[in-house]
Amino acid sequence: MRRLLNIVLYLFAAIGLAGSIGAGYLYLEGRRAEEQLDPRAPRVYGEFARRMIAGDAASASVLRLPLAEGVTVKEAIASMEARAGTRNMKSLGRFKLTLPEKGGTQRHAEVLHFCDSGTALALLEYNPDFLAYMPCSIGLYADAEGRAWLVTMNLDLLIHGGREIDPELKQRVIAVKEGLLDIMAAGAAGAL
Repeated sequence: MRRLLNIVLYLFAAIGLAGSIGAGYLYLEGRRAEEQLDPRAPRVYGEFARRMIAGDAASASVLRLPLAEGVTVKEAIASMEARAGTRNMKSLGRFKLTLPEKGGTQRHAEVLHFCDSGTALALLEYNPDFLAYMPCSIGLYADAEGRAWLVTMNLDLLIHGGREIDPELKQRVIAVKEGLLDIMAAGAAGAL
């Protein structure tokens, strides 16, 4: 009986040792992977996770801005298109969607496309999968209460969410992000 007990103890010790070695290996591999990430990646993904837990993945991955009181959809669109020209971003068009409401009314929903073609080409050379995120889009919609919102993808997930990209390209993508936010701010304020 004692011999069986010793065998079981040695077996548990071996399992514990193997588990410890495995955990150490996973820790070291995780640290090596983390060293390749953009320094802001943990913070960006932490914020994404916090927002996702509070809502859903779609809401967690975008930035929203309400239109100021009295700003019409027409004024917001004209303001965004005018501001895009000052930010070296071309307006590539837009399309409307229909959001039906009960009683036959419709809410406004529209997507506007903008692009900085030089940065777009540089991103595609870096990684053609970035094509899935082009062109940069800003959505304009009225919520169920009738409040108008502007929404765009949070580019921090692309800029800082993986391994560090070339510093020059990174600055260009940050400029695109800042341009989109400026375009949205102009649209929200109706600032022609």
